[in-house]
Amino acid sequence: MTFSLRRCEICDATLSLPRVAPLAGQPDACDRAECRLAAAFPSPDFRCRYCHRLKALFRRGQVHCGRSTCERRYFESVLREDAQRRADHLERLKAERAQVLRKRGLPQIEPARIATGLVPFVENVTRPLGAKRRRLFEAHLRRMLDAAREPVAPFESIPSSEPEGPQYERYAALSGSARELLGAACAACRGWCCSQWGGNRAFIKPDTMRKARERQPEASDDDIVAEYLSHLPSRSAVPGCVYQGARGCTLPRELRGSECNRYLCDGLRVLADRIADGGDAGVYVGHEEARWAHRRALRVLPVLVTPHE
Repeated sequence: MTFSLRRCEICDATLSLPRVAPLAGQPDACDRAECRLAAAFPSPDFRCRYCHRLKALFRRGQVHCGRSTCERRYFESVLREDAQRRADHLERLKAERAQVLRKRGLPQIEPARIATGLVPFVENVTRPLGAKRRRLFEAHLRRMLDAAREPVAPFESIPSSEPEGPQYERYAALSGSARELLGAACAACRGWCCSQWGGNRAFIKPDTMRKARERQPEASDDDIVAEYLSHLPSRSAVPGCVYQGARGCTLPRELRGSECNRYLCDGLRVLADRIADGGDAGVYVGHEEARWAHRRALRVLPVLVTPHE
């Protein structure tokens, strides 16, 4: 004779024995008030999409019950839908390439030589760069200069090293023309990653200051700080990086941190695979509203960029 424990259909807790069996059509619930209340209203709309168990009251606005297996299945479905949406967007861009080339007076360029991709888009408001924000950034620069004097531990990066990871390694393998096109696609985004993580630090780290000292061995800390402050725009994006002006980054590329120069977002990594051979004449990118994976939408005005622009 086999014996199996009965479990609450709401929270999956083991039910105590002995116990009165539920009425026909009623779910088996434990003595917790929220489970008893949920069992009192066993509507089909209140069941999990994946395991079909009743959801707790606080989860009835969600599609899953909160169990790890159902939550994983939910996020897998979100990723599949997002991948399909991206594929549909890319097909739409490919279909538009020839028409856009004719409108731009570039019929001699074969549409197949225009790489297509999807990048985020941000519309930040620029405001006058206030004294407080300027002071916070200057304090950060001086902290990084002090940290750059400390000996480099064996497990840390040395001054000539670069960040590691797939988002950085892909850029190093690209040719000069491919980097030019990738930079144009990145600029079309208008700095989504800058607006998210740049802030009052601008991705400047001790390694950035070590390289600054290598370029100017005779310069003092005040000289280096003054050089960085001289490139601050009069109006900066809020929220955003202090160097994120109305027309893009105002900091020269050689003074930027490695993240600024080599980081590739998901959209740029996919595009990098497309243009790695250097045979493309331009990029045609669509803008995504990149908030959450299942809320992305293609904007109506994609951007065509060719090397001569």
